[in-house]
Amino acid sequence: MTTFSRSFKRNSALAAMLLGATALATGVQAQDALTGELVVNFDDLNPDKKAAFDRVVEMFRSENPDVEVTTNVQDREAYKTAIRNFLTADDAPDVASWYAGTRMRPFVDAGLFADVSDVWEENGFDETLASTMSSMTVDGKQYGVPYTYYNWGLFYRADVLE
Repeated sequence: MTTFSRSFKRNSALAAMLLGATALATGVQAQDALTGELVVNFDDLNPDKKAAFDRVVEMFRSENPDVEVTTNVQDREAYKTAIRNFLTADDAPDVASWYAGTRMRPFVDAGLFADVSDVWEENGFDETLASTMSSMTVDGKQYGVPYTYYNWGLFYRADVLE
């Protein structure tokens, strides 16, 4: 699962983007008027997920016309290498997509992702997104909000299983 996580110091912009990112799934809308710039790095060129991401960005822009939103979208494999560099750069993005759980933890431990537990609490995500909360949690704090999900299936031959 990919998360939106903060890697720089613009809490209000981050919170609004997180709310925007979850608006389609949860009905929550960004409520605070924001100004400034928001830089988002994203790693999914899958047409359906990219289209959903683009819709969320447009929703955010329409709700926050005073925020200049810059999106940087890369191929997933290139992104996996690039993230280690752009998170530590002077111009690190405000929001970055990344994987939850054990793949997220090194960035949390290095202080590159911010605690967004307040966003979870303020929006009731601990209830509406309860099934994903543990994968976003490190040491009792949440460091991301899921923007999508996918199903994993187990395919088997019944005769072999018997």
